[in-house]
Order: sequence, then structure tokens, then C-alpha cells
Amino acid sequence: EGSLSAKLIFDKETAVGAVAYGAARTELPVGGTLVGSGGDYSAFGEVASLYLLPEYYDKGYGRELLENVRGELLENYEGVYLWVLRENMRARAFYEKLGFVPTEDACLCEIDGKTLTDIRYVYHK
Repeated sequence: EGSLSAKLIFDKETAVGAVAYGAARTELPVGGTLVGSGGDYSAFGEVASLYLLPEYYDKGYGRELLENVRGELLENYEGVYLWVLRENMRARAFYEKLGFVPTEDACLCEIDGKTLTDIRYVYHK
């Protein structure tokens, strides 16, 4: 429990993206505060992180990674969720295009004296 799996995507010999995923993590990051209804996501899978080199944006690599992992998680879980930085409109649009829906849940995390807000996005079967 608590372990994540990871996948990489390559362009020829170069790793251009990575995704980490697994069972939903029930605890927020240290110092994180949940705002919103919360809800029970214990039967969900979670995409913990998805990174792509900026020069590979809009080429289908992120979609391929996310759809692959989402499909794998939905074989074992009721749904999938992930957290997105509120200000990251590009990422939010990407996830919404792929069927993820924003919830009222937010995680407030303080990093280097600055409060960052992550929004929970959910994908249901």
C-alpha cells in the first residue's frame, strides 16, 4: 500500500514524459489543508504526477500516457482523480478535454512561504 507505479514515454531514445500513479493516497501532503466536501475517494486510483518536456506539448504524448494509465486504473478502481495547480490553465484544459471534471475540493499547500492551491479533478467510469 502507498506505492506508486511509473511509466515513461519516449521519442526515439529520449524520455519525453513520465507519469506516476497508483491507489489513492488518503493523506494530504505534509502541511496540506483540504478545503471542500472531501468525499470518499478510497476506492479510486490516483494520478500522482504527469510531466512532459515542454517541447513535446501538443504532440499527443501526454494524452497517450494519461489514457493508458487511466485505463489501467479503471480496471481496478471506481474512478481516477488527480490534483492540478489552480493557476495551471493549460493543464486544467488538457484534463477536462480528456473527461476529468473539477470538484469543489482544493488542497492548500504552503511552499516557501507561498500558499499554492491544487484542485481535485475526477474521472468516473
